[in-house]
Amino acid sequence: MAKRILIIGGGVSGCYLAAIFAERGTEVTLVERAGHLGGRAAVLQEPQTGDLLELGPHLLMGCYSSFRRFADKIGGTERLRFQNDLSMSFRVSSERTWRFACPRFPAPLHVAAALMRFSRLSVWDRLSGLRIGPELLRRKWFGADPLDSETAWVWLRRCGQTPEICRTLWQPLCEAALNLPLEKGSAKLMANVLVEAFCRSCADSSLGWVTGGTGSLCDTDARQFIESHGGRVLTRVNVESLRSGNEQVTGAVLSTGQRIEANAVVSTIAPWDLLALLKRSDLSRSPPVENIRRFEPSPILTLNLWLDCEITDEHFIHLESRRFQWLFDNRKHLGATPSMSPPRLGEKSGGCYSLLISGPSVLNECSKEELVRLAMEDVRGLFPMTRSARVLKASVSRQRRATYAPYPNMEPFRPEPGQWLKGLYLAGDWTATGLPCTLESGCRSVEMSAKRVMLQGTL
Repeated sequence: MAKRILIIGGGVSGCYLAAIFAERGTEVTLVERAGHLGGRAAVLQEPQTGDLLELGPHLLMGCYSSFRRFADKIGGTERLRFQNDLSMSFRVSSERTWRFACPRFPAPLHVAAALMRFSRLSVWDRLSGLRIGPELLRRKWFGADPLDSETAWVWLRRCGQTPEICRTLWQPLCEAALNLPLEKGSAKLMANVLVEAFCRSCADSSLGWVTGGTGSLCDTDARQFIESHGGRVLTRVNVESLRSGNEQVTGAVLSTGQRIEANAVVSTIAPWDLLALLKRSDLSRSPPVENIRRFEPSPILTLNLWLDCEITDEHFIHLESRRFQWLFDNRKHLGATPSMSPPRLGEKSGGCYSLLISGPSVLNECSKEELVRLAMEDVRGLFPMTRSARVLKASVSRQRRATYAPYPNMEPFRPEPGQWLKGLYLAGDWTATGLPCTLESGCRSVEMSAKRVMLQGTL
């Protein structure tokens, strides 16, 4: 009889794990409470315009080796797009866009060269940026102090970084990767991100994206792969409680009333959702559960705007010293799938854009109308051609619990991917992968957890 695995959560981690075990001939059941796969990377189609929208726009990096293996396994590699070399645009004023662009030099010389050509910063600021190189190489080759108790800001200043380069260059990277500002984010995770992105190869630094969106990769390619290998995918179904016997988790009860028995149950859901499930299952008094209570959420706010004019030729651009941090051109970022060819709303030259705020912000409590007003102030202050632009439509995505907040001293409380309670395994971007909550962290946790499940002979 084939062994059975129940996977809770249909985000990127859950889909990758289901694909791995379905391919091995395991009887896989993947349960997702939403009506679609993809988790917080889900892609929805706006019904009036036909445009594809991510809950929050996602970027990849060339160093995302685990995510690339996921895409390759499910046949989605052709949907991945990467820059030839790292290029990031910064909109500073209504007259100037600055570009941080790496030449094709060996790492980390490519970043050093880009830094010296980044005339947005003074010569002194750029020279200070070079001082972090030896620290990153030392961490890559020999390891280094754990940095558990420091914020990214304190660590960068200790490495000789000026306040200006921290605000201009390192802050956008920290917000994008850690979903927190430098003053609050973990120095250890920030250092790990910089080492992986900038110190291994030039190609690792390049930014990328998934045509049609990461969520679509899960909801189409991954779903088809799992089901074609005999797995079951249940959407709009919640796990009401876990079943246990002889001090071991043995299955679950679903919101449909169905009871599922499994040789292994794997949770890929967020820590607060896992805690709620354990409480419903009368398992919340187990000693490891106490650590989960320490995890606090960090939000992501996305405002989608349809305008009667185009804002910029850039695919994505950082908005310096503005309320909103990033602007994405959705039609460049997501495009359209063959079955979804989006009609244009309004005039032919109009556009669909997403403006993003990563991490805590007072704007998270603003109404949609107030967000539109503030966003247009930002946009009109930086792009003169939009001063007479009309907003044709707007929508808001508020992910109040998008990621856990990676504060200093949180790393010791992240559980290792693998068996956590007897019969219950963990995977997910919040587990101990050495990275913040990114697509790569989620996929890396799956590979670690799957390997441990196999080594223990559970499946």
